[in-house]
Amino acid sequence: MITNIRMYVVGYVGCLPATITVKIHTGIGTAGTVVQTSSIAVQAAGVNVVNVPFHASVTGGTVYTIELQSPATGCNGGNDNVQWLLGASDTYLQGYAYCCSALMNQDFVFATYMGTFGWLNLY
Repeated sequence: MITNIRMYVVGYVGCLPATITVKIHTGIGTAGTVVQTSSIAVQAAGVNVVNVPFHASVTGGTVYTIELQSPATGCNGGNDNVQWLLGASDTYLQGYAYCCSALMNQDFVFATYMGTFGWLNLY
């Protein structure tokens, strides 16, 4: 189970607060089946660490895509109100990072948190 995705995002002055939507898709790219969708508000300008809650079942060895959607009100020169922070290098050598449809030579900054969910006897 994916229980949380910690994302580093940049919020822009005059564009906030803004609610971002994060989707987990099966396969490479956003054409795959959506496993789960979650949303969270970004309040502050600058770099923000947001913890997007999930309760998504995933299978080891399977490829998934994380998609960030942000409102685009035009307050940032037509760009999204909140953008996913790009790292300095291509850390995940088998991963792909796209911004608008352009393939980036860097990776987005994030961490996934896993857990197990099951029955708990309440005696």
